[in-house]
Amino acid sequence: MNDAYGHAVGDQLLRQAAIRMRGCVRESDTVARFGGDEFVVLLPLIDTLADAATVAEKIRAALAAPFHLASLRVEVSSSIGVALYPDHGADEAALTLHADAAMYAAKHCGRDRVTVFSLAA
Repeated sequence: MNDAYGHAVGDQLLRQAAIRMRGCVRESDTVARFGGDEFVVLLPLIDTLADAATVAEKIRAALAAPFHLASLRVEVSSSIGVALYPDHGADEAALTLHADAAMYAAKHCGRDRVTVFSLAA
């Protein structure tokens, strides 16, 4: 994005993406930019893995809708990795590592998808 349209458009895309993601979660949840074009979504009051995957799919769908930036119509995809406490890690480092592994598995499988962490991933 930055190379094709410049940093101002890239920054605008990140801001709009963050707004869309915040619209998919509850007030008790957290959306934070992790670095570059990576975000972390914390769902502290989630009941099941299926609930977390549902939220992730909602975010994926929200990001798939076209963005209107300046005079541009931009379409992006997202690869989302899901890790659940304590099933996929007992601390922040393990959960981050496993969510990241799931995200890369989503990218490897064709992008624009949600993947839950698995030891087989």
